Amino acid sequence: MSFTDDRLRLLANGYLPLPLQGKRPDCRKGWQNGLTLNEGYVRDWERDFPQARETGILARYTPCLDLDVLNEECVEAMEAHVREHWEERGYILPRIGKPPKRAIPFRTNEPFKKIQRTLAAANGVAGQKIEFLADGQQFAALGIHPDTHAPYSWPRGSLLEHQLGDLPYIRQSEAEKLVDELVEIAKGFGYNAPKPRATNGDGTYVPQEYVDLFRGILDGTSLHDSERDLNAKLIASEHDPATRDEEIVRALFELSRAKIDRPTEWHARVLDIRRSRDSARIKYAKPRPAPATPAGASPLSELEFKTFMPLKWIVPDYIPEGCTLLAGKPKVGKSWLMLTTALAVARADLILSQHCDQRRVLYYALEDTERRIHSRVSDLYGAETGWPDNLLMSYALPNIDRGCGAQLEADITAHQPELVIIDTLAMIRGAKRKDEDPYQYDYRTMQVPAEIARQTGVSIIVVHHTRKQGSDDVFDTISGTLGLAAAADTLVVLTFAEGTEQRRLAVRGRDVEPEDKTVEWDKEMHEWIVTGDYEEKPRAGSPLTEQLVAMVMTSTMPVTPKQACDALGLGEDRLNSVQQSLARAAKKGRIKNNGYGGYARV
Repeated sequence: MSFTDDRLRLLANGYLPLPLQGKRPDCRKGWQNGLTLNEGYVRDWERDFPQARETGILARYTPCLDLDVLNEECVEAMEAHVREHWEERGYILPRIGKPPKRAIPFRTNEPFKKIQRTLAAANGVAGQKIEFLADGQQFAALGIHPDTHAPYSWPRGSLLEHQLGDLPYIRQSEAEKLVDELVEIAKGFGYNAPKPRATNGDGTYVPQEYVDLFRGILDGTSLHDSERDLNAKLIASEHDPATRDEEIVRALFELSRAKIDRPTEWHARVLDIRRSRDSARIKYAKPRPAPATPAGASPLSELEFKTFMPLKWIVPDYIPEGCTLLAGKPKVGKSWLMLTTALAVARADLILSQHCDQRRVLYYALEDTERRIHSRVSDLYGAETGWPDNLLMSYALPNIDRGCGAQLEADITAHQPELVIIDTLAMIRGAKRKDEDPYQYDYRTMQVPAEIARQTGVSIIVVHHTRKQGSDDVFDTISGTLGLAAAADTLVVLTFAEGTEQRRLAVRGRDVEPEDKTVEWDKEMHEWIVTGDYEEKPRAGSPLTEQLVAMVMTSTMPVTPKQACDALGLGEDRLNSVQQSLARAAKKGRIKNNGYGGYARV
C-alpha cells in the first residue's frame, strides 16, 4: 500500500492528513487553519509534493499528547496513567518515533490551543516537555523518523485501523488537568517543572509562550522566528488598537542585543516589521461578523399563554415526532425492526408491546430490493392477504448533493405520509466538502432530514450503524462524530445485550424520557417483545486480574506493571494486558494507584 493509499484511508477514518517532508508540512500555506480536503486533492499530493513522503495529522480535532521526555521509566509511568484514566473512553494508541518518547492522539469537537509544560531534568538535559499539540499544529503519524531513520511505530494499533470516533474525547480543561497530573508523575522521577507563566512588575500574568518569544528577540537568538510567531499571536488575540502590534515588536527590537552583535541582520529585520505584521494579519486575523439582526424576535411574555399540541408518538415511548437516528450493528435486526414498525404503523398494530395509531408510511429501502422485501413480508404474514396499501415502498433516493432534500419534500407533498423511514444514512451521504471538518460534514448530512421533519411535521427515522468499539455510554457507539447526534431530535440504539441472545433498545431525546429495555426478536412469531428494563451485568475478574490483585495485596512495596510481568513470567507482549488489568482493579477499589505508575494494597 502506498503512502497515498494510507492518506486516503486516514481521510476516510475522519482525520485531516497532511503531507510532510520529515516533520515539516509540505503543502499549501495556511494549513494551520484547516486544509480543504477531498480524495482528489489528497491524490494530487504525490504529484505536487513529491518530496513529502511522510504523513501528518492536523491536530485541530485530533489533539495529541506529546510526551517529549527521555526517562524511559517516567514515560512508561505517564502512559500507564493515561491508560488508567482514559482507556474506558476510547482507544489509547501510543505512537513511538524516537524512543522512549511517545505521542498519544485524542479527539475533540471543541478545538483548543497548545498546552505545554517544560521540564528540567536532574541531570541538566534541557528541552524535555509535556504538551498537547492542538489547534494550528500537526503531528507525524506515518513515514520515517528523520533522526532514527526508522518508521514511526504504533504498538497498539494505528490511526489507519481506528476511526477518529474511536479515540477518547477530551476538552481543554481535561487536557490541562491531564498535563498537570503527568508533570506530578515526572517530579517523582527527578524532574522539576518551572511555572508555566511569568508575572509583570504590576502583578499581571504573561503567558510563558509570550515570554519565550520576547526573549528570542531581546537576546537576539531568534529574530525571524520569534517575530513571526509573536505577530501571529498578537493578531490572533484580536486586541485593539491594531497599530500596537507594530509598536510592541519595534520596542523589542530596539532593546535587542542583535542591534549591536549583528547590526546588518537586525536592520534587515526592522525594515521588514511592517510587511511581516501585514502578512500575519492576512493569515490569522479572524473576520469580524456583522451585527446580527434577529428575525421574528418576540418578547418571552407572548409565549406565556400559548398552548401546544401534545407530543405525537409514532411508537409510544420509543419513536416520537421529529427526526430519529436509529443505529445498530450489522445483523442486529435494524431492518427487521424498521419493517415491522412500518407495518404496525400502517395497520394500527402492535410493536414493542405498544399500540400504534394508523398512519401513512413512506419507506425508502435503499439497501434492499423488491424481491427481499417481498420475502420478508411473506415471512411475516404467511398466507395472510391484504398487505397494507398505505405503506409506500421506494428503493431509490438521491444523496444530499444530488437533491435528496428536494426529492423528500416532493414525495412528502405527493403522498402525504406521517412517517418516513430512510434505510440507511450511508446511501444518502454526499461528498465531504473542501471547507468541512468531519463534524460539519456529519451535521450537514443529518440536518437535511431533520429540517424537513421540522418544517413538514412528518416523523423521519434514519437508519445508521454503530462502530465496533464499545463504550460505557451506548450512544457513544454511534458511528461518526457528534454532528449526527447534534442534528437529530431523538437517538435510538439497538444492540446485543451482553452475554445473552436478547437485544438492548436504548432511547434518548430532547423531548422524551430516556428508555433502556431488553427486547427479543421472536423468529417463530416474527414479533419484537419487550422483556424488561436493561441492567448492566457486573463483569467477573479474569484469572490474570486475580493473580495481579493477589500479588499487589501481598507485596509490601508498590508493584509496577513491568515488575508484575516479570514476576509472573509473562513476555513483553502481555504488558498491555497487565497494565489494563491493574488499572481496572484500581478503579474498582480492589487496589490503589500510588500516582507514580505503581499499584499498592488498599
